[in-house]
Amino acid sequence: MKLGRIVSGITATALSAAVTVSAAAPASADAVSDFYKGKTVTLIVGSGEGGSYDFMGRLIARHLQSHIPGKPNIIVNNMPGASSVRATGYVYNVALKDGSVMALVQPTVVLNKLIEPDAKYKPQELNWLGRVAPITLAGVVWHTAPADTVDEAKKHELIFGASGATGYAAIIPWAMNNIVGTKFRVVRGYKSMASEIVAMERGEIQGIGSLGWDYFPSRRPEWVENRTVRPLYVIGMERHDTLPNVPTVVELANTDLDRNVMQLFAGTISIGYAVMTPPGVPSERIDALQDALAKVAKDEAFLKDAQKRKLQIDPLTGSQVQKLVADVVEAPEAVVSKMREVIKPPKK
Repeated sequence: MKLGRIVSGITATALSAAVTVSAAAPASADAVSDFYKGKTVTLIVGSGEGGSYDFMGRLIARHLQSHIPGKPNIIVNNMPGASSVRATGYVYNVALKDGSVMALVQPTVVLNKLIEPDAKYKPQELNWLGRVAPITLAGVVWHTAPADTVDEAKKHELIFGASGATGYAAIIPWAMNNIVGTKFRVVRGYKSMASEIVAMERGEIQGIGSLGWDYFPSRRPEWVENRTVRPLYVIGMERHDTLPNVPTVVELANTDLDRNVMQLFAGTISIGYAVMTPPGVPSERIDALQDALAKVAKDEAFLKDAQKRKLQIDPLTGSQVQKLVADVVEAPEAVVSKMREVIKPPKK
């Protein structure tokens, strides 16, 4: 066979393939648009109303609709319980796997799988769409508390509030007691961060072991200015720009193993305000939702809303969040074992 005839055959095949691909792409996009057109999409928020996750979830929902092909209606459904474990279990096991259900949950659900291996979900199998913003978590006390520094908290008991035994509001104070030597006592049973803040304001509790610090500059700026609420520590790898004099939990640890435990807590928080869907959602819909969330993070109206509320927007792609999740799930056994030891609820 002559070379010219071979080249001609290859060229014809390539052109045919190109035509097929170009025809398939719009068809795929049209299929996604057709699916979402006229549909109602639910964004589950894994915490109660009034807290930072609820606030961010509703902000995302407000701007996400216009960026999803077909522009579906989006409703927000709060599903509090066990620091988002309930919502995550629902998304993993019960929710429709067609792209009509998304969730914004506390990133601690990823770490919870290491704490409770029997938890009915696998965080690495969820489809993480991306992160819109980081979270700044801090332990805080009310201005009337008998201690407002970590050193003073080693001398005086502080009563903290939490929803349950699985969230950072409980496990960080317990870990601090065992690693740093503080004297935190955790009262559980609050429904949400908002109810914990009300309890702190009323004097039922003296502080909260973990909450989104961004809540205060955006919702109660006078509390920050007047030092009505005071940060004790930041749950992060590095000190926060707006809290330069507040230590991180990592720097408070004294041994390498203890630092690794605190780094595991802090690294989990890097997941931030991230949105996910159940496993099994068709890949073309995952791609469309990831693209839509990425566009929200660049949307001028969204950024303007975020700036009004003093929110720091620093997005990550779905694949970047998926990597962070995998890093937590694959933590060394020695670190996981020590973590489980230091976060055990104290015996009554």
